[in-house]
Amino acid sequence: MARLGFREKMVIYISIVIIIGSGLLGYYAVQRASSQMIQASHQKLLGDLESGYLLMDAMYPGEWEARDGKLYKGSQVMNDQFAWIDQFGQKTGDTATLFLNDTRIATNVIKEDGQRATGTQISDTVGNIVLKQGQSYTGEANVVGQVNQAAYMPLQNASGEVIGIWYVGVPNAPYEEANASFEKGIILFVVLEIVAAMIVVWLVTKRLLRPLIMITRAAEQVAGGSLQVELPVVRSQDEIGRLSLSIRAMMDNLSHLMADIRQNMYSSASQISDSSEHFSRSLEQMSHSYSEVVLSNKEMNSNASSGNQVIHESNDIMQTLSHLITRAAIRINGAVQDSEYTQETAQRGKETMTQTIQSLEAFAQAAVENGKIVQELDSYSKEIQLIAHTISEIAGSTNLLALNASIEAARAGEAGRGFAVVASEVRRLAEQASEGAQSVEQFTSKMSVSITRAVETLNQGSLHLASGRAAAQSSEEALEAIWQAVGTTAISIGEVSVIAQEKIECSQKVKAKLIQLEETIEHALQSSNKVLVVSETVGTEIEQLAASSQQLDAMSSQLQAAVSKVFS
Repeated sequence: MARLGFREKMVIYISIVIIIGSGLLGYYAVQRASSQMIQASHQKLLGDLESGYLLMDAMYPGEWEARDGKLYKGSQVMNDQFAWIDQFGQKTGDTATLFLNDTRIATNVIKEDGQRATGTQISDTVGNIVLKQGQSYTGEANVVGQVNQAAYMPLQNASGEVIGIWYVGVPNAPYEEANASFEKGIILFVVLEIVAAMIVVWLVTKRLLRPLIMITRAAEQVAGGSLQVELPVVRSQDEIGRLSLSIRAMMDNLSHLMADIRQNMYSSASQISDSSEHFSRSLEQMSHSYSEVVLSNKEMNSNASSGNQVIHESNDIMQTLSHLITRAAIRINGAVQDSEYTQETAQRGKETMTQTIQSLEAFAQAAVENGKIVQELDSYSKEIQLIAHTISEIAGSTNLLALNASIEAARAGEAGRGFAVVASEVRRLAEQASEGAQSVEQFTSKMSVSITRAVETLNQGSLHLASGRAAAQSSEEALEAIWQAVGTTAISIGEVSVIAQEKIECSQKVKAKLIQLEETIEHALQSSNKVLVVSETVGTEIEQLAASSQQLDAMSSQLQAAVSKVFS
């Protein structure tokens, strides 16, 4: 039943209604006709019963009387009065019988053997009503094995006692035949009526439903994704006409909506693609900048290691110098030779300290350059955050457009199922783009934190470098003083002891400064190592951002392919 068309269902439903209605009407008509025939037969029988009784009363005046086993009417014996009974039956078409008590004494009822049914008894049911209760009876009765429509009248004597019965009746067979014939006619009429109604309904529904069938086919094409459908022109003002106008308006709205969605999708996909390209270029620049940072940090590490080695050598030299000055104080006689040696040693210490200061200045310059590069990286990170935010907003707009398309598709019902699937796919891609943008924002946030840490580390390194540089300058000045003091030793040999004592103290101060400078350079080296680790971490995050950019570019390509597939 579910596979049948609307027209077939309508014909079946109307046929069922006609069959049930006609069947009930035919049944009612047959029963009504049968009842009317029975009532008419009863009225005729009552009339015949009354007229027969009056006729007997006129022909045989007197009271009814039963004596010696016979029934009398006046002086006339009514037993075996077949002539009168037969004549009455011929005129009325009835069977007629006179009973003495419950036994037939004169009748035109014939038994199966062809003999008159005299001497037979009335049925117990009728005998109980007529003989015992003294009432007339009209209805069906079994007359010698045959069902008749009968009328019975009690015959009373002068004392009012029931002594016999006067009966007239007709067999049921003619009524049953007439009823069967009428029933066949009704059935034939109902069958012809059903056939005619089915033909008329088929033709009418075919004419009325032709526009609906064409509209249904057009709606199926629209549900399949094709909007290039021509709807039939329905000029009627009924529900089918209004349905045609509504579907036509829906198709126009869908065409405009899909055009807007296509334009917005292409625009969004292009924006995402452009943003992805810009993001990739920014990552390349950032990767290049970070490579320079790593190289600078490695160079700064190398310079710091060299400076540390130079300081260590300077410390050894200062220890030797201190030892020589002590020996000079003890051995005044060898002051000239020792002073010359001390002067040469001081000269080497001065040169070494000059190299140390130059290394520290180069280290400080590298730290400044690293600070600038890190600031540029911070700027690039902020630009990436802005790009990721723009991508997130574009994904939100795309998701909103997909949601609007889903709403319009839901309004279209079955016709918009295909567009609902497309809208769901577009919304899924928009969510993926939004997730990718969020991942980019998270990575850039981490990178910004790492950059901030790098800036702080570089600042601390700059402070340590400034302190080390000041200590180195102090050491250089001390060495200069030593060198000058050693130069004057040859002129003022008498003051060697005092000067030697002063230089011992100066050498101790220089040694302390060198130790401080060595610690400063060690701190700077540790800071440089930290910067190098941070740079490597940032480089890893840049690689992750590059992978995210590639994923975003792939999603943009998928979005463009989906839009091209939907609107091609």
